[in-house]
Amino acid sequence: MKLWYVLRIRTGQEEMIKDSIIRRMRQEGLEHLLGEVHIPKQMEFDYDSGKKPKKKDRKIYQGYLFLELDLMVDDKLNDDLYYIIKDVPGVGDFVGPQGQPLPMTDEDVDRMLDRQPEPVIDATGETELDVVVPFDIGDRVTVTEGGFKNCEGEIEKILERGMVRVNIMIFGRKTPTDIEFTKLEKMD
Repeated sequence: MKLWYVLRIRTGQEEMIKDSIIRRMRQEGLEHLLGEVHIPKQMEFDYDSGKKPKKKDRKIYQGYLFLELDLMVDDKLNDDLYYIIKDVPGVGDFVGPQGQPLPMTDEDVDRMLDRQPEPVIDATGETELDVVVPFDIGDRVTVTEGGFKNCEGEIEKILERGMVRVNIMIFGRKTPTDIEFTKLEKMD
């Protein structure tokens, strides 16, 4: 029976090590013991000073690889499979007591697999994900770019797609203005 295990690996080489494990299993004729090999990722947007945001994947658990394996034979560790995986360059230990593989609980597996957000397709056919805005309602901010540069205000509302509504003081009146959160800086 295939269970999920966590493997410590060299950070930054997750994809290469994943491919090496799959290739090694095929070479040894043991691919039937390997299920899924998973690197949990989350899509983020990289906002670069006024340019169009770039989509990029961010690894949620850097330095770890999640493997679905049939690692036990008659309630004993399959030593051949264990050492084939451990001999792959960049692989550390399995997560568990003294580096011995400890299967993940069903709840942990569900949580790990659900951490990947599903893209939402908007009316234009564009794929968008929820954007995490690092501000709260009531925060005092300064505008860093655009026509309201250096103006101060207070966040009134968090809108969709990384936009916030800021009340900016213009001629002594609060003027609600919708601005991208990347063009704001929190005041102390």
